[in-house]
Amino acid sequence: MIGYIQLWSPYTERMVCASSSSQTIMSRPHVHVFGDGQVKINLIGPDGGAPSLVWAQGMKGGNDVRRAVQIVQDQQEAFLARWREIHG
Repeated sequence: MIGYIQLWSPYTERMVCASSSSQTIMSRPHVHVFGDGQVKINLIGPDGGAPSLVWAQGMKGGNDVRRAVQIVQDQQEAFLARWREIHG
């Protein structure tokens, strides 16, 4: 089963945090941001702190990507709380 959180932002079309209850899918806490393209952002960076960009496809220039990362950073705790509700 897949669960989704959709959060809307004036800077991007939508943000989605997707999860699966399947034990075969092991993933770091992350969100996908969709607009003209999409990005995947880990909610906890490699240093254990700020969110970090995993990949970006088709976003218009670097500004949209930077905005997406900034929004996720600003909402990091809310996203992590919801991730934990879904994954336990």
